[in-house]
Amino acid sequence: MKTKALILILYLWGMVVLPMFPEVNANAVIKDIEYLTGDDFVQVYFKLDQMIPIPDVFYPDKNDNTRIVMRINGVSFGPQKNQFNFDSSIIDFIKVTPNANKTDIDVDIQLKEQVNYRVFTNQKGLYIEFPNVKHFSSHSPTASTQTSRQPPGKDSETS
Repeated sequence: MKTKALILILYLWGMVVLPMFPEVNANAVIKDIEYLTGDDFVQVYFKLDQMIPIPDVFYPDKNDNTRIVMRINGVSFGPQKNQFNFDSSIIDFIKVTPNANKTDIDVDIQLKEQVNYRVFTNQKGLYIEFPNVKHFSSHSPTASTQTSRQPPGKDSETS
């Protein structure tokens, strides 16, 4: 009799208490990938339905630092397309490849040139931020822009 009562209590406890806790193994879903610009940076924004830990990011080719791969575990990919092109001076394209079970994805980012980046996450999504690359033309002074200078205290008069 006590065993049946204990089983009933545990069953009822499970029905009441367990739904209060979210599923630990629930997969997050990437809903979209957007490109955001600022004055000094550009960001790739992975819009997620829940917060995730910062994934592993690495250069797959040791002699090519213009390609970055990010492996995101426990995430599925919602958009229908898997390649994203942006009007960017930094990013050439982004390609997303889900694994066969659609529980993990690899994000391949092809850069136009080698730049630093930082990865961070919050409740809204996952961000990869790159500094805005500004190219300056090399300008050497010409004869017309150079001025002749005389030592201080000397007049331009001749004796």
